[in-house]
Amino acid sequence: MNLLKEEQRGIDWYDTIHAVAMSTPLVKQFTWIMPLVLQLPDQLITLISRQMSRIVHFNQGVEEQAKITIRKQASSAVPANEAMSPRSIFHSILFNPNISPDEQKPKRMAQEGFGVVGTGGETTGRIVTTAMFFLLEKKSDALERLKRELAETLSQPGAKIDLKTLERLPWLTAVIKETLRIAPVLTSRLPVVSPDKALRYRDWNIPPGVGHNFARSVGWKLIEISRQVAVSITLRDILLDPAIFEDPMEFKPERWLPENPELDRISRYYLPFSCGSRMCLGMKFA
Repeated sequence: MNLLKEEQRGIDWYDTIHAVAMSTPLVKQFTWIMPLVLQLPDQLITLISRQMSRIVHFNQGVEEQAKITIRKQASSAVPANEAMSPRSIFHSILFNPNISPDEQKPKRMAQEGFGVVGTGGETTGRIVTTAMFFLLEKKSDALERLKRELAETLSQPGAKIDLKTLERLPWLTAVIKETLRIAPVLTSRLPVVSPDKALRYRDWNIPPGVGHNFARSVGWKLIEISRQVAVSITLRDILLDPAIFEDPMEFKPERWLPENPELDRISRYYLPFSCGSRMCLGMKFA
């Protein structure tokens, strides 16, 4: 996208991603907002909310990319399972035989593309910014140690380091993990509903979410409503719990080094991306 080379384009991109992040709490609670906004004329959206206008234009661009990918694949003589390059999330959706045709329509594919690009921008940027703040705050200790570790790894100044090598650097890894602990990217819960089996947690028996109905009076009518029992955790309560992490508000990358005798214990509670089948997909990209 050449965002580093084209300053204004980079600024516009940041404003768009920031708009997505700022609107998320509202849209999550009122799920009808985005479907309604996407049906409005562009000029009207801009008059109502410039922030929302950025999001709509972004979504339209992603959908157009999905349509282009579909057209190219439809006109290609190469079978989908053999067409390996170029790869994108749209190719992955089209080439997967387990995905139904309804899930391979442009609007549905655009939702996946929007999610991947949108959630991978503001979150990653915020974590890098937070890490830089703490490193500069502890310049004589944390930052100098990181610079020494990177200098020892580089074959020469300015040389590139492959990802596998970076992942093996203990202090860099510790800095990243501590940043994610003290400022997790997920600021809301990821609820999950067990559809047909009761969940057991200590003395709690949580009923399944489907088939658990009750009657409610609405005006003069008696209607039946399905009650869904959602289960989730608040990540900040765990990652900043003083009973788990000593001095939880202090930036201490050393707690993630192998020589820490408490490493195995605290690693069990390291959940910046949540856990289970509803965990954040961005863990592999952060």
